[in-house]
Amino acid sequence: MNTRDATPMSSTTLDASGSWELPEELRMLRETVRRFMAEEVRPAEDKLPHDAYTLEPGPLKALQAKARALGLWCFETPAEHGGAGLSLLGQCIVAEETSKCRMGMYIAGCGAFGFDPPNVIWKGTPHQQRFARADIENGTKAFVAISEPSGGSDPGRAIKTRAQRHGRSTEAEIREILKAAAMPEGRVRIGDELAALGAAFGGIEIDTLDTRRSKRPMRVAKFT
Repeated sequence: MNTRDATPMSSTTLDASGSWELPEELRMLRETVRRFMAEEVRPAEDKLPHDAYTLEPGPLKALQAKARALGLWCFETPAEHGGAGLSLLGQCIVAEETSKCRMGMYIAGCGAFGFDPPNVIWKGTPHQQRFARADIENGTKAFVAISEPSGGSDPGRAIKTRAQRHGRSTEAEIREILKAAAMPEGRVRIGDELAALGAAFGGIEIDTLDTRRSKRPMRVAKFT
């Protein structure tokens, strides 16, 4: 089954009562995922101890192989990166079904459908993306961290070293890093730009209104 949902919203239909209906392709997808959850995921989940938060590696790999054979794999990940590439509507429909397990939406379907890396990674460099592709291929969970560009593989230690070099605490150094990112030295300053514009026209005079408060006593509002 091809899980890629390229169906536009305008192609949906209305039933006899005028209610909106899902496209046939998404209805089929929902039924396939629902059946997989009932016949494959829940029986595996029922064998777990009551406090388990994940499946054992063996049963998990077996479930993932079955899901991939049906095309039910990494629903949010774009197709060009190895996922199903579902639209937001398709993702919502699938999430409703895959969250019906003990682990809920945090580990949807107990991990049977793979683990989508955060989509922000696809805006990264090819070097960064290769780690996410490996997780998609292996069915492992990916995480993304945003750090100082010069931090390398150990940004925490790099920031502490930088703070010591500048004679600041780590917290103060982080504030300076954020300030430099939000307010770079080369940014446009509106006041300076307006002053330059006025100078180009030989100077501009601004008349100000008399904003002094009236001395008259306040009148009580009356409603009739």
